[in-house]
Amino acid sequence: MLADAVHRYGAKASIELAGFAFGHEMPEGKSPIDMMSQEDINNWIKLFADAAERALKAGMDMVLLHGGHGILISNFFSPLFNHRTDKYGGSIENRARGKNIFKSMVEAGGFEVYDLRIDQSVENFVEKVKEVKPDIVGLSGVLTLAIDSMKDTIDGLKEAGLRDGVKIIISENPVTRESYEYVEADAFTTNAAEGVKICKGWVK
Repeated sequence: MLADAVHRYGAKASIELAGFAFGHEMPEGKSPIDMMSQEDINNWIKLFADAAERALKAGMDMVLLHGGHGILISNFFSPLFNHRTDKYGGSIENRARGKNIFKSMVEAGGFEVYDLRIDQSVENFVEKVKEVKPDIVGLSGVLTLAIDSMKDTIDGLKEAGLRDGVKIIISENPVTRESYEYVEADAFTTNAAEGVKICKGWVK
């Protein structure tokens, strides 16, 4: 297998999942994103999750979700392509629902997920942890400013006496080893597949 051959040389094996690209507008000024039905979206989320699961079973160490350069996910984020008026369009919160792909990957790994959406307060995290008593808390953000919010959330869990009862993983673009140590999380990752592996290791 490809992954085995890569591992023999002491390297890590990675695969990138991309979806399809858009280069032009469709009739009536609508983009392909606008034309997708809820069933289409659900099917794509499942395709990404299934492909990621197969990649992990094949021995891949990382699975990257391509979110730039006119590929499917990036166009959901972009108001230039995304003119939808349902829960996938309009506000950045709606357009960011592409993270449901990661949620599906985690669920495919056997986890029950409580999705708090975006821009949540420390108080909301604390109350949810008290309510559901999870094994793992995941925090993510795409801006450097999110690091301070992650630290505030973890400090809030400490103050509430909840920190020792959960493992915390942080992820997304601004995350580095330095930021992980700064917020005092238990692990960090910049790719979804590795995050699933880390979480599985915690609940064995």
